[in-house]
Amino acid sequence: MLLYDSAIEGLRAQRAGLEADLELWEKRASKNGDLPLHQSQVSRLKLQISSALSSALEGTPLDGNSVAPFEGTVADLPELRRAMGTVHLLWDFFRDKLAQRDTAAYVNFLGVADDLAWSCYEPFLVAARDAGTVNELQLKEPPLVFLTADRAPFAQARTKALHPPGLDSKDLEQVAEEVRRLPVPVIGVPWSVVNRLSEVVLIGHEAGHVIAEDLKFAAEAIEVISGLDLKGTDAEERKIVWRAWSDEIFADIIGVLATGTAFVSGLAAEIAGAPSEIGQAQIKLPSPGRYPTPMLRMALCGEVLRLMGLDPPGAWSSTYPRIVGDSSAFKGDIVCLTSGLLEHAWTPIGHRKLTEVLSWSPRMETDAIRVATAIRRNVQAEVNFSVRLWVAAAMHAALEEPMTFKKLNLDELLASFIIDRRTDTVRSSHPIRSATLAMAPDSTPTGREARLQSSDQDAGRGIAERLHLHP
Repeated sequence: MLLYDSAIEGLRAQRAGLEADLELWEKRASKNGDLPLHQSQVSRLKLQISSALSSALEGTPLDGNSVAPFEGTVADLPELRRAMGTVHLLWDFFRDKLAQRDTAAYVNFLGVADDLAWSCYEPFLVAARDAGTVNELQLKEPPLVFLTADRAPFAQARTKALHPPGLDSKDLEQVAEEVRRLPVPVIGVPWSVVNRLSEVVLIGHEAGHVIAEDLKFAAEAIEVISGLDLKGTDAEERKIVWRAWSDEIFADIIGVLATGTAFVSGLAAEIAGAPSEIGQAQIKLPSPGRYPTPMLRMALCGEVLRLMGLDPPGAWSSTYPRIVGDSSAFKGDIVCLTSGLLEHAWTPIGHRKLTEVLSWSPRMETDAIRVATAIRRNVQAEVNFSVRLWVAAAMHAALEEPMTFKKLNLDELLASFIIDRRTDTVRSSHPIRSATLAMAPDSTPTGREARLQSSDQDAGRGIAERLHLHP
């Protein structure tokens, strides 16, 4: 066999392997498979990636059932390998994360994290659907949480997570962008916190990033900050800084709305440091970085709690009683900034406030503390179940009596309790996406299904086009 023909046969085997793997995971994520909660995620990924593959290889020797000798020359092989490898890479990125569910020791922890992320994300998808600000393709699936070597949680794809052979830096950048376009957002959690249920409260912040990116809150947050009536001759300079921090501010607000004081306690423990280091955190213009200083982050979260009728936890203020250093020039903006963002009527959700979509009330705070007390005493809590309440309770219980929490193995027991009380057999945006099409004049259930499938297939062809995968 000629060298070219041998290489083509190898690439054909790679294509067959990818298609078989997609089929395998779709079966695993089916109603009768072992991962039914991930059905919609896998189904949409399969549709888009399969479509990208077919589009990329159409008209090449990798398409069809022809036999050697094949048309073409060895000069065609690099582009064929690039097309095949790039589509493989898109699937590999998600398959690796799904495969973490195959390790029994991590299943419940990842499941609780997935559930909390969805409990934050789903209300915003519904609100955006009702407002008509997104179409059936823009509505993504539940976030997929995975364990990562990164030292802090993060949302969405990172270029550094992609290390395929044969792709240059430009390819990597483009592929990372396509990963972000695919219909499953991802949230990375450090391996160092695996199976520590109290740490799941930080998922609320990462869900905030997904909400901001997927539903187009980010630009509007900058507009809100630009319109604030800040005081002082340097107000415009301070707005430059607040705008640079807007993504993290928005995500922190969602974190507070997700689990109340439990999130703020978790964040405090995550960002605490030597008083001199915290107090001397610098704010540099014109590039102040992505994050507010720790003092300003905690002040913002505390003000969100106060606006919801709750007292901030005292651990941070007892350790760092005053806002000092560069941060002190911004402390007067906290009330205006926080109330401006919480009182704003957001376009992506039909000119509603964030608290109208995701709220954490004094009653929920009380219930979470009641649950925390009950689980430490190993008695049943007379509180209606929700994953947000129980995750918040895990943080409260761990903070109040850490030795009891550890002795009773409450990380494992609470995770199992939460998983056992799931009411959903599938986490999915499918009903929300279908409802976006229900008002069309010719809408029928069959027609809506065909339209949803066609949208994902079109999206897959778009991937191949943007990445120039047509040899």
